[in-house]
Amino acid sequence: MKLSKKYWIFLTNFFGLSIVIALACAGGDWDGTEGSMFAPEIINKPANTAFFRSQYSPFYTGNYSGGYCDDHNTACNDVNVDEWSKYFDGKVTKEALQYWLYKAEPKEVNNMIFTIKGTTKAVPVLSEESKKNTLLGIQPSDKTVPFLYYVGFAKRNEKFAVKTYNYWDDTPKETSTATEDITKQIEGGIKLMGNVKNTFLKERYIFQVTRLYYYNTQYKEAIDFYTKNENSLSKDYSMKWRAMGYVAGSHYKQKEYSKANYLYSLIYDNFVPHKKAVYLSFHPQENADWEQSLALTKSVREKTVLWQMFGIYADPKRAINEIYKLDPKSDQLDLLLVRLVNIEEERFSETLMRKPGMKVEEEGTNNEAAKAVSLIASQNKTSNPQIWNLAAAYLNYASKDFTEGDKFLKAAEKQKASNELIEAQYHMISLFGKLHRAKYIDAKLEKDILPDVKKIFDKKTLSIASVRVDFSKQWVRNVLAVLFAGNEEFEKAEMIQPRTIENRYNNTANIKKMIAYFEDPKHSELEEFFIKETFYDKADYQQLLGIRYAQEDKLDSSLVYFKSAAGRNTELLGNPFTIHINDCHDCDHAATQKTKYTNTSFIEKMIEMKNKAKSTKSETAQNYFLIANGFYNMTYFGNARYFYVNNVSTYDFYFDYNKQALVPENDCSLALKYYLLAKESSSDKEFKAKCTFMAAKCEQNAWFMNKPKDYVGDFKAGKYLKQLKSEYSNTKYYGEVVKECGYFSTYVNQ
Repeated sequence: MKLSKKYWIFLTNFFGLSIVIALACAGGDWDGTEGSMFAPEIINKPANTAFFRSQYSPFYTGNYSGGYCDDHNTACNDVNVDEWSKYFDGKVTKEALQYWLYKAEPKEVNNMIFTIKGTTKAVPVLSEESKKNTLLGIQPSDKTVPFLYYVGFAKRNEKFAVKTYNYWDDTPKETSTATEDITKQIEGGIKLMGNVKNTFLKERYIFQVTRLYYYNTQYKEAIDFYTKNENSLSKDYSMKWRAMGYVAGSHYKQKEYSKANYLYSLIYDNFVPHKKAVYLSFHPQENADWEQSLALTKSVREKTVLWQMFGIYADPKRAINEIYKLDPKSDQLDLLLVRLVNIEEERFSETLMRKPGMKVEEEGTNNEAAKAVSLIASQNKTSNPQIWNLAAAYLNYASKDFTEGDKFLKAAEKQKASNELIEAQYHMISLFGKLHRAKYIDAKLEKDILPDVKKIFDKKTLSIASVRVDFSKQWVRNVLAVLFAGNEEFEKAEMIQPRTIENRYNNTANIKKMIAYFEDPKHSELEEFFIKETFYDKADYQQLLGIRYAQEDKLDSSLVYFKSAAGRNTELLGNPFTIHINDCHDCDHAATQKTKYTNTSFIEKMIEMKNKAKSTKSETAQNYFLIANGFYNMTYFGNARYFYVNNVSTYDFYFDYNKQALVPENDCSLALKYYLLAKESSSDKEFKAKCTFMAAKCEQNAWFMNKPKDYVGDFKAGKYLKQLKSEYSNTKYYGEVVKECGYFSTYVNQ
């Protein structure tokens, strides 16, 4: 993940800054699981989800929104309300507590104090929301007023502690406050703390004063104050961990990195609401301060937590080895395992796809991650041996050590899947191992992989939360199609993954073979399965054949296949027999049409016109002209582009001079043929001029398809433009062309 300098600085001490962030959007429709078959959720530890591998944001969310720590200032709200609820023995509703803690203005807090104490002559004016959430009458009253005093004090501190940075801006601004204001608040906080007898309230004042020292850049004082009062803080309440965060930040500001990182690890392990924030603040500088952090730990648990944070931050393989030496059953291991596997996938997944004719490499990659995971999995000492066996099998298969992979997969199978996700993961890895080693495919391999294929493509598997089946399915189709193509079973390859052999199914002979394949009653069980899962069915190829025959002027054959392509009758947006001097698709699409044409009815009309052109001499020229319009409009240049839209064909409405010169969608030669036939069949000079100009358009389009790269200019006058100028300059139509066609106007005025 590439980060800007300011973002990296921000990450290094997130907790101490205590800011609300509006991060710029990462961009792109990715969720971080591309190229992955291995679901980290198989460890079944929801609390670890944010720390699964994410390529595009600091934290994993499993969706497109991206994972950031933009809730830091509100992360403790629920915990805080719950703790205050216990303070009041449940006598104050959580809605009321939410109001007084986070919504009420300071003057409303003061008014409620005056109302409860009843010591003022002037009656306080309470807002409607204050009345609704009144604390008047809550017993014992000696808890209510101290609560409100504390809330008032805390609200006055927010201007120092809660700052907003907008990372859309290059120069984020923060509100500055005079040092003496903070100093007065610190003095007041210490005084209030000394006056309270309730230990719960005292903890909160300790937190507030520690935080104020931090924001007053009195880092040593923050540390000393916390240390002096540490014994008054209970590990069962949030204040200990929240205050510790500012102490850790103070150590970091003083470049005491080992102490800061150690404290961050304690918060990470003990206080879930700040788990993400302290991870972002965790920042070992070099090996010396890292070793010092480890030396500060007081138990194996503290060491393993530190190593887990290091593994997430920098090196999961090293962290796994260190934690395993300390405690093979540590619950810190599994998260690092799945992160390591997902990181390895990012490295090898792009090399998995095959191409027809590509040699299958036999040698493995001597993968260090596979070795490390295999060693631990083989000893069977972890608390979750099945996922270690699955991971070892997967990594060994990826590095082409199939003997080791088979061994670990067999061990995982014996342990039985404990849930649907693990079962699906087993079948993915099993199929991966079988196909990744395959050099060819035969009936034996088809039979062997069928159970795994059925499991992965099953709708029930797709419904399993978190299963990463998309890339697996894509990869399986790719490998199977290439293997079948290697056997010259091209129809099988096309059925499983269309366009495995690019453009093979664009000509009529091969399209017929594909249709015949679908009609053949004899298929293997694997084929039958994929025929039900195929992207394109027989009707798609029948429609494509109808299009291709039309583009070859074989209209009768075209009509047969359009009629047989059930459910594939495309409606054309414009009248395909309309033509203009300047092509205007949108105009034709917007125009009212008395007759709405589809592929089928269009070809039927073309056949009818062709028959009339031959049978009725007086209508020959006009019918040939309309037929020419039809052939022109069914190309890229005409108003009936939807005619050639087909699932199988890769051609679209966008134009590439380098790649599309020879495709029939860009070929106006049939239109040219019929415009010339129309011209030859008429003695009307105006009509001949029109036919000549349309022939010139066809000629110009052909030139566009083959425009020399070094040619200067937008067009080049060809035979028919010259003919229009030399033979038809005295026609009315000629004048219309000069007026409307910029190219022709330029040409005649040269």
